[in-house]
Amino acid sequence: MKKLISLCIVAGLAIVSALATDFDIMRDNLRREVFLGSLDYDVSDSAIQAHISTIARNAATYQNTLAKNPTTCLWTEYDKLKGDRSYTCSHLYYSLIRLHTMALAWAYPTSSLYHDATLLQDIKRSLDFLYTYALNEKTTLLGNFWEWRIGMPQEYAAIVSILYEQLSEVQLSHYDLSFTNFVRSFAQTGNLTFANQADICRNLLYMGILCGKQADISNALTMVKRAFVDETTLDERKRAQSLFEQMLAEQGDYHNYNGITKKEGLYSDGTFIQHTAMPYIGGYGSSMIQFAAEMQLCFSGTKAYSAPDYFYEALSLWIEKAYIPAIYKGEMMRMFMGRNTNSAHNSHTMGRAIGLNIYRSRYLIQDSEQRQRIVNTCYSWFKDDAYYTSLYDGIDPVIDRPHIEQMQSEASDHVSEPYSHIFAAGDRVVHETERFRFGLAMSSNRIGKFEGFRNNNMSGWYTGDGMTYIYTQNNRDHWLNYFNSCNFYHIPGTTEDMLSRAADGSVGMLFDSPVNAQAWVGGVTLLNRYTAAGMSHVGAKSDLVAKKSWFMFDDEVHCLGAGISMSENRQVLTTIESRRINKGWSVDGEAATTKKCYEVFYTNPAYAYINEVGGYYFPDPVQLTTYIEQNKYYSLYIDHGKAPQDATYNYVLLPQMTADETLAYTRSPKTVTLSNTALCQSVYHRTLGIVGINFWQAGTSASVTSDGEASVMYHQTPTTLYFAASDPTWKRTSQTFVLDGLFALSSAEPAEGVSLTRSASTTTITINCTDRMGQGECLQLDIIKPLPAPDVPSSLSNTAVDDTNVFKTVNDGVVYIHRNGHTYTIQGVLIK
Repeated sequence: MKKLISLCIVAGLAIVSALATDFDIMRDNLRREVFLGSLDYDVSDSAIQAHISTIARNAATYQNTLAKNPTTCLWTEYDKLKGDRSYTCSHLYYSLIRLHTMALAWAYPTSSLYHDATLLQDIKRSLDFLYTYALNEKTTLLGNFWEWRIGMPQEYAAIVSILYEQLSEVQLSHYDLSFTNFVRSFAQTGNLTFANQADICRNLLYMGILCGKQADISNALTMVKRAFVDETTLDERKRAQSLFEQMLAEQGDYHNYNGITKKEGLYSDGTFIQHTAMPYIGGYGSSMIQFAAEMQLCFSGTKAYSAPDYFYEALSLWIEKAYIPAIYKGEMMRMFMGRNTNSAHNSHTMGRAIGLNIYRSRYLIQDSEQRQRIVNTCYSWFKDDAYYTSLYDGIDPVIDRPHIEQMQSEASDHVSEPYSHIFAAGDRVVHETERFRFGLAMSSNRIGKFEGFRNNNMSGWYTGDGMTYIYTQNNRDHWLNYFNSCNFYHIPGTTEDMLSRAADGSVGMLFDSPVNAQAWVGGVTLLNRYTAAGMSHVGAKSDLVAKKSWFMFDDEVHCLGAGISMSENRQVLTTIESRRINKGWSVDGEAATTKKCYEVFYTNPAYAYINEVGGYYFPDPVQLTTYIEQNKYYSLYIDHGKAPQDATYNYVLLPQMTADETLAYTRSPKTVTLSNTALCQSVYHRTLGIVGINFWQAGTSASVTSDGEASVMYHQTPTTLYFAASDPTWKRTSQTFVLDGLFALSSAEPAEGVSLTRSASTTTITINCTDRMGQGECLQLDIIKPLPAPDVPSSLSNTAVDDTNVFKTVNDGVVYIHRNGHTYTIQGVLIK
């Protein structure tokens, strides 16, 4: 019996010893991998030198202005450390940020303040003061929750991690006690969702590691599951969406979306929704991958700690379906960043941060081939982002550089394949070709037009109204500062009422969704490469309506608008492009004016071209207007006049085409408009043999008849018809299509929810679209009798013609350009 007791004691001591060793390992990992970096850094590296010099310089400034015998504050500019609902939380938070900087300066060997005894005493005295005066277990939350539960605990953890051996047991306990209520208790009992839940659990993980509490680590891993694994049921989603629509209809210009959190989360199409109605993988979505990375790094080398099983499958879904499609050559697409549109939120830095955290989480991907593919993708983002001059720009050179060097050694060549994807639950489309990436941001009765808050994005009224984003290898800083400088009435891709609006920075504004927000928003993708998308658009502050469609192919995006109508006596404009021009532009080959603050009117041009951006082709006669802002932002738009009725537009984006390629395209366009009405919009790509159709109601186009609202795309080869369809409204339970040809399902077993019948000359396809949430069905059909080729006009209406025999005439200030019978006018400025 004594021997058994002895063995149990030995075994128990071994477990305790292993745990003690594990905590030592985790504390070291946390300091080295998260908060400080390895102190064995290259002292000759100029980036590291500059980084640490900046930290030391700032720390010296903070130390010089620090109250040496504080009574109510540490710094006079942050003097409301308690009792002020507006400022206390931020003043405490910024005070901790300064102490964090001072701790870094003390810890880095090449810092001018390295191991400075006075600096260390100042930091410790300041922490003691904060605990006694303002931040302890009796402190109550005052003001914004974020600083108390997320921001302050993170900064305090960094200080404790860096100075762990220098702090007394009492000082360590102060850290523990100060956040018992704000973090430890609330992580388990609170109502935070997704990003905020991941962040508070990350702080709880820090507390467990630094305070030696196994229960905190266990609880962090348990409670963070609701951030990573979306267990919302379909019925819960539907109830939340129904309540959301009810609120839109009842509340006029004010909307209170509190309580409808079941709309949030990661949808099966890769959409991540936060703040109820905003796609946010490039903002709040970064918190999930940060938790995964830091957890993996902290547990490395331990015996008793590892990621829970649910992480392995969940993380793969987040990476492959949400993060990767949202990043282009290292830059997070702005349309996934919510209200974080100004240059303080650098889209390239966000792309690098997420890419680095994906890499640091790679061992949570169990399939070795998938893991290698993800590593290759992450490295390509660092290598191909021409905004930066080095792999190591935009990162912390001490903490992050070793990981990038390791990534470089592990990565192999990555080839980005063209693809197209609809985030149906987020009203977003990503379309990537060999030459460019195209983004489309829409809104509906499910997704808000924009989010503005605390002076951030307060004028983003139209950024969800069909805004088009063109990303290329050139001009990699274009979207970085775009929303600091653009004209918010001229957002590319949008059709807007020119009502004068003001941004009120004192008001927290949410989604600006009109009470009559529409359901028909979405589209369908064919063969994961081509997309038809559409938006039934309504104005937020007027009765403006429009039907808008985009058809996306290898070299072009064909844009249609119809039914553009408004009763109010104000102008309505469709903006084709709005961007800063650095290297000139032209219309029909004629160099255009660079005169600022001056409208120029072009009647019936065939195309426009912007150097290093691409071309813009106009299939139909159009009056085009250009305007150059004082800051050199150039807008190209169509003026539909005041109170338009059933107006239209028709243009084709040709990103990255050269001037010669643009001219050649306009002479022999690859896409042809089949229909452009408020009932149906359709386009035929003559080279690819692909048809895209948006049925706004039941109708027929290109030998396809739909029994109701639908988005359709098909491609016919000599033997096979690829037919894709979706219900963008989310309202229908089934869709029926009659095709003027004879077809059979390629598979002996039909796809679930799909039926096919044939008559003597037609084929009827019925698709069950119940609860598909806008996602499409793509069918492969064997051809018995093909669809007839679409009717194509024998001569296209507005193609550019031969450049020979060109001359100009001027009459009363109007310039007439004559080119072999093709004539257009330029009014407003005389071109010499």
